[in-house]
Amino acid sequence: MAITLRAALVSLLLFGLFVGVWHLATAGSGPAVRMDPEYAKLVGAAASQGKSAMPGPGEVASPRSMRSRAARCRTRCAASAWKPARPCS
Repeated sequence: MAITLRAALVSLLLFGLFVGVWHLATAGSGPAVRMDPEYAKLVGAAASQGKSAMPGPGEVASPRSMRSRAARCRTRCAASAWKPARPCS
């Protein structure tokens, strides 16, 4: 087997392992737990619902997520005094 093919396979394996661990780390932890309202404000609304505050790989790759990122970029570009090197799209 050529060294480049082995390197590509190892890279794909490591990437898959990384995405799998990321998915498991951000998966829902079960039913919502009751917590102090002040602590819920501190950690965010998602934590009080049994979800992770960090998005999982499926949420990051979703088209809806990409549209919202593009909207934030357009809002930042329109609100800022400087003009970016490339236009926001």
